[in-house]
Amino acid sequence: MALTDLLLFLVSTTAILYVLFKKILQKEKRKLNLPPGPKPIPIVGNLHQLGGIFPQTAYRLSKIYGPIIYMRMGQIPAILVHTTELAKEIMHNQDLVFCSRPALTVLQKYSFNGCDVAAAPYGDQWRQLRKIFILELLSNRKLPFFRSSRQAEVDQMINSVRTRPNQDSPVNISDLMVRLSSSIVCRVTFGYKSEGKYGERSRLHDLLEVGNALFDTVFIADYFPGFGWMDWFTGSRFRIERNAKDLDMFYSKVI
Repeated sequence: MALTDLLLFLVSTTAILYVLFKKILQKEKRKLNLPPGPKPIPIVGNLHQLGGIFPQTAYRLSKIYGPIIYMRMGQIPAILVHTTELAKEIMHNQDLVFCSRPALTVLQKYSFNGCDVAAAPYGDQWRQLRKIFILELLSNRKLPFFRSSRQAEVDQMINSVRTRPNQDSPVNISDLMVRLSSSIVCRVTFGYKSEGKYGERSRLHDLLEVGNALFDTVFIADYFPGFGWMDWFTGSRFRIERNAKDLDMFYSKVI
């Protein structure tokens, strides 16, 4: 009896979601003059059509629907463009409309809800952050000031490769670049070298490595905002919350 009730609940819920999705989609089509594109299916939209190698998939779709395509990534509307003219129109002529980054879970978490020059939407706040970023880090006056720190860390990295015990072993360039970045960040931002040598793992390097992996993680909330709670069940939300907390604790100790 319990199994029958569960099946009945699942079927009825699916039917209700299908009807709601169809009504929303029809309402959108009546309001907007959307570009052509493949017909989305309830709930998942067009995600099922984006498998395989994405550039090849996009090229195949452009041969069917033309140079500009409307799709739904789950519940998120999106367009694909396939010509240099359209790309220039979006990225140059209409750049103020399209310049803001989407509010992805990872960006929002690590930028404290968009309080970062890389994640803030275009506007007065972003212009102020950009001004501070350029003046304090990228100006002609500041770049020479940090040069000695960058050069010292690069020299140490090269020396660690040259003097490693096993000269025949391959060198993991990606790992070295992450270690170099964390060391430069420590020197420039906190004024001291990160703990550990290049043959060891520093605390900041470990935290950044976990963070980099989370940037490659698919979060359900990014495609289905109404089902973001499911990220807790997959473990991805727990991992990003823990990593962000560990980074905050690290910064609190050194600032």
